Amino acid sequence: MRVQSIAFIIAMSLGAAVYDPALMGRIVEWLGLKIHLNQGTTLRIPPLLTLLMAVLTLLTALRMRETDHQRYRMKTGRAASIAGLFDHCIRMLITLNSQYYRLIELPEATFGLIGSGLAILGLIVPRMARSMVQEHSPRFNLGIMTALTLIGLIGMTFFWPIIGLLPVILLRAAIYLQAFFQSHYLNRVTSSHQRATVLSFKGLLFNLAYGLIGVLYSLLLAQLRLQAGTGQPEISGAQLENLIFIKSIAWFPWYFLLTMLAMWLFARWRMKGTDEHKKPG
Repeated sequence: MRVQSIAFIIAMSLGAAVYDPALMGRIVEWLGLKIHLNQGTTLRIPPLLTLLMAVLTLLTALRMRETDHQRYRMKTGRAASIAGLFDHCIRMLITLNSQYYRLIELPEATFGLIGSGLAILGLIVPRMARSMVQEHSPRFNLGIMTALTLIGLIGMTFFWPIIGLLPVILLRAAIYLQAFFQSHYLNRVTSSHQRATVLSFKGLLFNLAYGLIGVLYSLLLAQLRLQAGTGQPEISGAQLENLIFIKSIAWFPWYFLLTMLAMWLFARWRMKGTDEHKKPG
């Protein structure tokens, strides 16, 4: 916990200076480091430090010990991991919504209205999710959520003008379903005295996954930019950035399929001999 506290202090200190490259430059010079910093570089520091804090927190959490450890680890860890699989992938795309909206020819003046409209789903989808958990098994509900997510991810790769908003609606519905299912099923398998610990672990897991996919996406953009610069040197500026963005979105369905397959194989192995995932309620 002491290491985590130190990391937090460093993160807050650098975060306060991140929008002032001149100040960051003086700090680097005082440290004796020969590094040139600009605002583009310093803006990447807070996410990286957040990821560092998440890793340190995870290491701290892994050192904790619980009574009835095996049951706690198998059920709550599995439920949180599956929910996190959907959360980090869709959250990454939500972060990129503005550029996607421009490429499907939606006026920028409508972005706020679209966000408000999508928020209304938060009033409708949880009601549907409540009926789903009462009538269907976790396995069935996971299948529905997987289908919605996959259709949404594939749909976004086509960049259809205007109607390209439909895949975004599907993904937002999936994230609302995920939030309800994750809360319901974690409560179902977790005793009341462990619930606060489980929710803290869930938040840590989600943020760690989001930080990791952010790093992977940055590496992907760098590779695509290198390939585009080599193969099409005549393209530059906004046209180049749009081309790279379009190519990067095409990777999301494959990433989701790969991680979903890995999680399915892991869950199938850990749930051998139990039928809990087949019971509704």
